[in-house]
Amino acid sequence: MTDYKPIDCSDYDYLEIACMDRYEIEVTHTGGTLVGIADGLETRDGEEFLSVRIGAEAIEAVRIDFIQELRVLTDTARFRQHRFQTSAG
Repeated sequence: MTDYKPIDCSDYDYLEIACMDRYEIEVTHTGGTLVGIADGLETRDGEEFLSVRIGAEAIEAVRIDFIQELRVLTDTARFRQHRFQTSAG
């Protein structure tokens, strides 16, 4: 059994926009901060993850219920920052 807690739909919308538009982002989560390109969302074993592309080949996955804040570094973005309502940990 996992301790994963689904996030609020309105929080999820920001992640979807960042991935659709391939924004350069800074993600603050319970394990630290990560900077890269929002690459996609995926589900593994009942848990959801944000994939962040770092450089040409490396991809880091962050469990989305651990995300605390999303900052967009892309100039033409539809939003600049989103603070998540709840996070695990």
